[in-house]
Amino acid sequence: KTSIHGFSPMPKKKSTGKPKPKPKGKAAKRTSSSSRSSPAKQVKRSDLDTSFDRWKAKGIEDGAADDQDTLQGGAFIALCEDLDIDVEDVALLVLAWKLQACHMQFTREDWSRVTTLGVSTVSDLKGQMDGLRRQLEQESTFTEVYNWVYHFARERPECKILDLETAVGYWQLLLKGRWNLLDEWCNWIQTEWKKAVTADVWKQLLVFTRLKGGLKSYDPCGSWPTVVDEFVEWHEAKQAKDAK
Repeated sequence: KTSIHGFSPMPKKKSTGKPKPKPKGKAAKRTSSSSRSSPAKQVKRSDLDTSFDRWKAKGIEDGAADDQDTLQGGAFIALCEDLDIDVEDVALLVLAWKLQACHMQFTREDWSRVTTLGVSTVSDLKGQMDGLRRQLEQESTFTEVYNWVYHFARERPECKILDLETAVGYWQLLLKGRWNLLDEWCNWIQTEWKKAVTADVWKQLLVFTRLKGGLKSYDPCGSWPTVVDEFVEWHEAKQAKDAK
């Protein structure tokens, strides 16, 4: 027979019908002592481990695959609720970057790296959200996170480009308040360009947003991606039209 846990129970030994002789003296004491079974030690799981399981279960309830040990989909909503942040909070992206996550999910291995942040509970991690946001104030850190996002945002390893809708969503999240042409860029690229985003376009756009003097510093002879060149042409034509 098979137990409800899927394991086969140990077979019972057949009785020979002869009673076993009782041990005497020291042997009896040893037998008596060894027959006392000590309670099994239970390994206490950490708050971080149990929370991961709870969030994972929530993701599965919301339709995530149940054959992967990952947080995805609705699991992120549950995670953010416990961290008291919005799912579109950049702190979540910085956390994912710290965990070396990829393809829009946290594996259990990724999550195990959270202890490198000096936390042992979800409450500890919650207290670090402000600090994670502030790290983006450093230009070098922002550049690292921005470039990493391109790889994180691709749902599967075989995807070599980023779909336009996803790219726009992350641009709006990362570049808000950093680039005064963000809204115009997002509107134009969705209505005029309408193509997926390559890694080169993703990286070069950040360089473009940092041009001192804005479009006045733009060099049409530079090695910009075609999409940037066409956006500048469109913007200049729009300004000329509006000036009339």
